[in-house]
Amino acid sequence: MEKLNISVLFVDDDKIIRTVYKRIIGDLVDNVYFASDGIEGLSMFYEHRPDLIITDIKMPMMSGLDMAITIKNDHPNTRIVILSALSEGNHFIRAIQI
Repeated sequence: MEKLNISVLFVDDDKIIRTVYKRIIGDLVDNVYFASDGIEGLSMFYEHRPDLIITDIKMPMMSGLDMAITIKNDHPNTRIVILSALSEGNHFIRAIQI
């Protein structure tokens, strides 16, 4: 299968999750970058300008939602997918608003 000519930034504080997604996403796209929290994610975003960001919500240092807000303020057309195991409705509403 031919890889998609896009770049993806995956941000999650769980090392096992990052390892699993590294295999999955790495098989599908040309370039994939990984970060373990929102601050590192911001740095990777500004360094690599990926086509898509996939992020967890709850992480140390900076949440995925706060990272997404910061990126969207500077680059409103950035595509961001927010993943979470949290079942709190306020997180989903905030994610949709972002």
